[in-house]
Amino acid sequence: MKIPELGLMSKLGPRANYGQALLELANTYEDVLAATADLGVSSGLDRFMKTFPDRFINVGIAEQNLIGVSSGL
Repeated sequence: MKIPELGLMSKLGPRANYGQALLELANTYEDVLAATADLGVSSGLDRFMKTFPDRFINVGIAEQNLIGVSSGL
């Protein structure tokens, strides 16, 4: 990671950092996907949703179902 990027990362909140890090991983590895229980935007995954809509799974407000879907994947 370049030094200027570290400065930006320190200004972002933890959720935005999580979303940005997952997006960078997805750009590098084709098998990375994101699954959420209707918390895509609030968990910092909005960029991921727009960039990789086919690799983003939203199960709705169903956290228990998210666990089942994730285990199946």
